[in-house]
Amino acid sequence: MKKLLLSILIIGVHLFSFAQSGAGWDWVSTSGVSVAPASEPTDLAVDANGNTYAVGQYSTAITLGAFSLPAPTGRDIFIVKYNAAGTVLWLKRHTPPTGYNELSKIITVDASGDFYIGGTDDTPTLSGRSFFAKYDSNGNMLWNKFLTLYEICGINLSADGNLILMENGQGATNILKVSKTDGTVIWKVESINAGSNGGARFKDLMDAAGNIYFTCFTASAATVKIAGQDIVTTGLSSFIVSLDNNGQKRWIQTIPNIQVQLGYTVDEQGKSYIVFGGGGGGAFQGIPTTTGTNRYFELDNNGTAVKYSYASPYLASGSMFRVKNGFVYSVLTDQAGYAGARAIGDYLFNIPANNTFALGFVMKYNASNGQNVWVNSFEINGSAWNSGALNILEIGQNHKIAVGGRYGNSIKFANNTYSATASGTYPGDLFVAQFDETLTPVPQITKWTGNAANGLWNDADNWDNGIPDGTKKTMIAGGLPNYPTSIPNNAKPAKIEIAPGAKVQLPLNFSAPFGIVNNGTIEINETGTFTGTFNTTAPVAPTGTGKILIKNAGLAFYFTSPINQSIELDFIGTASSYGGTINGDLILTKGIMNISFELYPLVVNNNVIGGSAISYVAGKLTSKVNANGNYTFPIGTTDRYAPISLQLNNISGPQTIVASFSKTINGAVPNTTAGGKAVTSLLNAGIWTVTPNVALASGSYSITLGGTGYTNGAADVRNYVVLKRNNSSSAWGFYGDNGTATSAAGLVTATAGNITGFSDFAIGIASGDVPVTLPIKLIDFTAKTSAMEVILNWKTVSELNNEKFLIERSIDGKSFENIGAVAGKGTTNTLSTYSYKDVQPANGYNYYRLKQLDFNGDFEYSEIRTVKFDLMLAAEKLIIYPNPVTKSFRIANDAAKFAEVYDFSGKQLARINSQENEFSLPTSLNNGWYVVKVVHQNGTISQHKIIVKR
Repeated sequence: MKKLLLSILIIGVHLFSFAQSGAGWDWVSTSGVSVAPASEPTDLAVDANGNTYAVGQYSTAITLGAFSLPAPTGRDIFIVKYNAAGTVLWLKRHTPPTGYNELSKIITVDASGDFYIGGTDDTPTLSGRSFFAKYDSNGNMLWNKFLTLYEICGINLSADGNLILMENGQGATNILKVSKTDGTVIWKVESINAGSNGGARFKDLMDAAGNIYFTCFTASAATVKIAGQDIVTTGLSSFIVSLDNNGQKRWIQTIPNIQVQLGYTVDEQGKSYIVFGGGGGGAFQGIPTTTGTNRYFELDNNGTAVKYSYASPYLASGSMFRVKNGFVYSVLTDQAGYAGARAIGDYLFNIPANNTFALGFVMKYNASNGQNVWVNSFEINGSAWNSGALNILEIGQNHKIAVGGRYGNSIKFANNTYSATASGTYPGDLFVAQFDETLTPVPQITKWTGNAANGLWNDADNWDNGIPDGTKKTMIAGGLPNYPTSIPNNAKPAKIEIAPGAKVQLPLNFSAPFGIVNNGTIEINETGTFTGTFNTTAPVAPTGTGKILIKNAGLAFYFTSPINQSIELDFIGTASSYGGTINGDLILTKGIMNISFELYPLVVNNNVIGGSAISYVAGKLTSKVNANGNYTFPIGTTDRYAPISLQLNNISGPQTIVASFSKTINGAVPNTTAGGKAVTSLLNAGIWTVTPNVALASGSYSITLGGTGYTNGAADVRNYVVLKRNNSSSAWGFYGDNGTATSAAGLVTATAGNITGFSDFAIGIASGDVPVTLPIKLIDFTAKTSAMEVILNWKTVSELNNEKFLIERSIDGKSFENIGAVAGKGTTNTLSTYSYKDVQPANGYNYYRLKQLDFNGDFEYSEIRTVKFDLMLAAEKLIIYPNPVTKSFRIANDAAKFAEVYDFSGKQLARINSQENEFSLPTSLNNGWYVVKVVHQNGTISQHKIIVKR
């Protein structure tokens, strides 16, 4: 433990030099008096002129700029307006008749500068009632209205300028549209027996089309009525609701056994962003939501889940994040109280071992990919474990961002420190600040250049911004002439990113506490143990889209948690493994992966690439599968390679399939037939077991088994067939369609198609040749003449592994030549229609057949179709139009090369090339009769008469 603490402290020393108090701050406002209970803003709004409005609570006399408020009775509401430069224009107390102990958590400003606040009035005579009020731009209250529930927690402006309110209570939620003129209710939509706890605040309720979105929940079994719809719950349930701009229900989504309270917002397109709170979860729209699974969701504007993950990609605290114009904005207060560090994107920060210190973060992310755009920060000092808080932000005009919160003793923005006179226990003073996002600090990065050409990590000439020292990100770019050849144990990259095309050999104890982003290749070439993370003291799992290249057979590797990288084996010999989940590819180039003990099942959720007698998995292999596709399982034992290939054909049911192999052949010997031949023995290579996670509901598949290490091979490969049994107690049988068998370099393969169940498999040895069934069903093959061509049509009702059809023609019915090809559909069980035009048929009898070719080279011929083609008769049937001709003519149902025009004495007057089968006459031709000779694509000539009439 002492060693761990020392390493963290060292990290802290290195990171402390990084700028913690941000940049680009335009102005900061505080009162300079820190009291308990604290004064603090609770919401912000910015108008079109860049003026900032803040609403909040105070409990003592406060002064902001040139304006002051006396101490209230209890706690009360203050409202302040700043101009774009941060000058205080006025400071007001919200003063309804006899009101005090009020709290407002929401403020919204309209295009004219009038603004609206809402909250709860805890004046003893009112006992907690929601209110909303309207003020003009000078801070004069125009009206104040009360409603029935506990608080107003959201105010948005509709397209007509009227207000949309969200009114909450513990057991009810109301959405109201009220008049901006006098606050009268235009319509109200009720949610009965579903509400929110105090403290909920919803800044954004509407999309650009005026649709309304909100959330509420019930804590127990109840009959909930939302927008007129009854919903019966069996326990804790949350609801995401959408109304149109007239208050009519669009949709309701129920999330069982989950509480959504603070974690909800929508964007301009109506996409919902949801962070789950309490509750054990279950499933939502068929997606697991139990603890440890998916607790962050995004719904489209129709309420359908379009994205979900274990946690939100956006750091946020307090009031959830905001989404504007495709970007996510959020705030976070980090007060660890012990030495630590935080990385946000490429920004690196230190949290010192000081329980009176905190950092406030303001962040912007790209909503399309979750990547951080910038981070701004400031320092907060106050009481132990209660330095202060950053809770609110507002996106203003011209890249201005306003934030607000409280601090205890002092607060530092850039180089400016603001202090307060503090009194009481856990005191706090308010702050409001604004910065320009275009002036936020740029993260520090050092890049490997390799200019010294010596591969030395600790040579400054190999870096463009100094040797990595723990204060900045380290970049290893692709396409460089050289890379670090060895990285010392004392290397200090706070964060390292390996770009596509780059390869870096990392030691197992490599330390990068802020993350290893690998989009290239990390090579491990040492003995030891790799569990998917580097540095066992402070483990860091690589992220990104790259791969881990294992080069040493002395490395034992397994994955205690799913690894989000591809894994490539490239070593001589056999390495031990205990399994684990690979979310990337498993690439088998060289080396055997021996699952000596299955501590974790080996699961590959992407592709298995490669596989050979020198590189495979000695043990069980699980692969994620789809309804269609080819899947390879290069498996075996440490001394015997035994691969399986599956081609799935429109299956339903299984999402994963496990393949395993055993050299031990148990159970009874076969006693069956295949293709009329007896099968009474098995190839003694071993047996295979294929197991899906759920039973096959529909569809079929083909399977290819590969056996080595046998001693009883057949003399003729056509004797090998695939046999199948349910288990070791059942009999072997021959199922499906027999495929082609092979034998080469000690590897026997046998294939069967149209299999409809998974279980045990083996390679049987028949007493003679077993016919191969090519997996295609051809129907309705016809050949017909049409003008100067022959048209072939055919259909299939099913195809398996069908690459293409070769069209062959003969003039004697014996010797055929290939005249064209049509691509097949691969694997399908649906009706497929094909056609081909022979534009150069021979004069007389033409014989046609199809040669169906599989991807593996197997083929079969169709029946022969015969057509008699008469060139002269076909030519006579050709029609020239229009006739008479004015400027040009065409030939129906034919494609010709060119035409020649003659007079009746036989003199050639013109030669005309075809332009998309159209022939333009020369203007020199006079009106009258002419003879036209047409030369066709197949070389034949037809003769016609035309009349030129201009």
